[in-house]
Amino acid sequence: MTPRKKYRLALIEPSEIVRTGVKALLAAEGSFELTATAADIRQWSAFPPALPPDVLLVNPSLADRHGRTHIRTLLSAEASTLVGALLYTYLPQEELAQYDCVVEIDDPKETVVKKLLHALQNRERENEPARENPELSEREKEILASLVKGHTHKEIAAIHHLSVHTVISHRKNISRKTGIKTVSGLTVYALLNHLIRPEDLETE
Repeated sequence: MTPRKKYRLALIEPSEIVRTGVKALLAAEGSFELTATAADIRQWSAFPPALPPDVLLVNPSLADRHGRTHIRTLLSAEASTLVGALLYTYLPQEELAQYDCVVEIDDPKETVVKKLLHALQNRERENEPARENPELSEREKEILASLVKGHTHKEIAAIHHLSVHTVISHRKNISRKTGIKTVSGLTVYALLNHLIRPEDLETE
């Protein structure tokens, strides 16, 4: 019998009670192992783990203290690390869009694990090499349409309720499948494939 894969999870959270609770919850479930913790972002930056975690959960209130810097840049997170929010209170969608997943403090164990595994599986699918069928997925078509209309990655993330990292991954997949890297080339592609209308490109 093949042993179940166990993911490395790190946590940046000021409350020792919460850190202990997360560790106990994950230990009881078995899909994750809490391999590193920090009380704040400064402590994390000073003593990063030698082996990057698969998932890094962060209390978003800690990021607020550093202004509007993008969370991944603030943490110097590896591209392969999924960055999630451990949410206590309401945050606007545009702030949550920079996280790969959102876990709420009152989520039951099953929901926490389901959210984390779902986000990891999405990341793994995004990183798979292209297969025989180069056709764009429906999500990629939506991202492409927004891109050629002039929206930034951050704006596209907010429009489609995705993280900026996910939008960038979709952009890479679109370029790989179409063989087109420039926005002007992608605009022609979108027009020829009826993904946008000419009037969508008109500026006021």
